Amino acid sequence: MASHAAGIRRFLVDTGQPRGWVPARTDLVTALLGIWFGAGLMIDAWAHANLSELETFFTPWHAVFYCGFTVVSGWIIVQVWRNVRAGRQGLAAVPNGYLAGLVSIPAFAAFGLADLMWHTLLGIETTLDIALFLPNAVSPRPAR
Repeated sequence: MASHAAGIRRFLVDTGQPRGWVPARTDLVTALLGIWFGAGLMIDAWAHANLSELETFFTPWHAVFYCGFTVVSGWIIVQVWRNVRAGRQGLAAVPNGYLAGLVSIPAFAAFGLADLMWHTLLGIETTLDIALFLPNAVSPRPAR
């Protein structure tokens, strides 16, 4: 366990090297995966606005959205891990342009968990009014 903590500490201590850039091809893959993630969000919003019979968090539309998030997150982590394996540590391991994405991964994951709890406890929103926190945007879960 001590070696695991030492490894994490070693990763967090910055080597002071300047942050590098990834190849254009890597940025292209990142952008294409981001389109998947964004399209998943739009598909999910469409489903909420047009399919009033939704009764669960586990829908194909949520799957596209959250799979997009998972793939983008994994891709960003792989880019950082490549730099760690090359000897970079701390911020020096995070490619230019990827820090905001890396920092947002745990925050978005927490909001995804909150989304699951929202749908489970409060029901499924049936309009886009939910984005504006307007009343009557959530249909209560049907009694079973």
